[in-house]
Amino acid sequence: MKNKILPVPFADSSALGNIFPAIPDQFGAAKLSAQLQFESTQWWQPEKLHTSQFDQLNNVMKHAWQEVPFYKGRFQAAGINPETTKIDQNIFSKIPLLTRQEIQAAGDSMIAKTIPKEHGGRHKIQTSGSTGRAVQFQGTQMVTFFWQSFTLRDHLWHKRDLGGKLAAIRWAGENEGLYPGKSRENWGTAAEHAYQTGPAYFLHIKTETSKQVEWLLNIQPQYLLTFPSQLSVLADNFNYSDSKLENLKGLIAVGETVSDELRVKCRNLWGLEINDCYTCEEVGYIALQCPEHNHYHIQSENVFVEVVNDKDEPCKPGETGRVLVTSLNNFATPIIRYELGDYAEVGEPCPCGRGLPVLKKIKGRSRNRLALPGGGHTFPYFGNQEEYLAITTAIRQYQIIQESLQDIEVKLVVAEDITVKQENDLKQLLNKHLGFDFNIRITYLEQIPKGPTGKYEEFISRII
Repeated sequence: MKNKILPVPFADSSALGNIFPAIPDQFGAAKLSAQLQFESTQWWQPEKLHTSQFDQLNNVMKHAWQEVPFYKGRFQAAGINPETTKIDQNIFSKIPLLTRQEIQAAGDSMIAKTIPKEHGGRHKIQTSGSTGRAVQFQGTQMVTFFWQSFTLRDHLWHKRDLGGKLAAIRWAGENEGLYPGKSRENWGTAAEHAYQTGPAYFLHIKTETSKQVEWLLNIQPQYLLTFPSQLSVLADNFNYSDSKLENLKGLIAVGETVSDELRVKCRNLWGLEINDCYTCEEVGYIALQCPEHNHYHIQSENVFVEVVNDKDEPCKPGETGRVLVTSLNNFATPIIRYELGDYAEVGEPCPCGRGLPVLKKIKGRSRNRLALPGGGHTFPYFGNQEEYLAITTAIRQYQIIQESLQDIEVKLVVAEDITVKQENDLKQLLNKHLGFDFNIRITYLEQIPKGPTGKYEEFISRII
């Protein structure tokens, strides 16, 4: 194999009568079995992966036909009967795209009447509702198992020292994990039962930044997991102080897109690369960052991904399109050709040799596109940090909102007052990179509000 599993200690199995060699319990054994298969499947050629995915898709669609009223009607309308027809790419592409509104309207008709008993019990899942349209559906123990298995794959791909301290700053329950946070003896259910790990510490992301810094300095973790926007704020705080995270050896980003500027910022400050992942509540892990490059490998063992243009045709490498996802393992609420609202750029095959398809960049959601006054949309580029530092070093955080085809508001958090000349220079620089002479209004805030789950977006269009 080209990518060996790290020789980290297995979970304690003394209760089973074995200390050496350690024998994991049934849960740990199942996770290790999945990792052993992943070690093989990641190196398969794309054609073999595609064939195996459609073998599983046929099972999913046959189950949906038999057990899910919504899909039986949907397949019939498309002239497809999974019980009598083997589904291939051409037939699959005839299935209409599934929207968030359709899932909401379908209600219980999206839920399978029965599921394979081997998939375990059901549980409710709800999306964050960051667009104002939360979606509720069901998962199974099998869905949870795959989520945990891909989290473990991420740890192993990036050769993390599982015996180190993990600090996570992210959203939690309303009053859960508030300062001074909480801790547990291990990194959580993904590694639990399979490996011994160090402790993990959790802090709610709504904790004020100064307290987050204090918390991190007290813990001195080996790994820091948080949203990219919060990572940027933390990096700025450490950059402008003498305090240091002495033991930091890994940065894990979740929940938002990672910009090239943030990668450079963390590289310059800590000498570390960011490890990113692409997930959603609807299907779990979509892609993991390659261990050797900054682009992403689709997790083909978990999800079938399509990236399509405005004509719903597959995008070629170098093209950006809408992301469609189909879960390969959720038999409680099958998710088939679901339009997430995200955009991604298709990549070339990876030099690392893995056959898992490549997404070069995760561009963002529909509302993160700039509407052009002459027609069309684009993902905006604002310039690099050095250009803004040449104007002022006072900016600590920003958010840009397109209010109309001509009007843009720039929200700023600053360490000191900005002069009129600096304001004008900032507007001129921004318009230069946006490619249009927008009417730009700058407003100042003590803190830029985050979304309902603590996420933050640098750019939002109000007119998409």
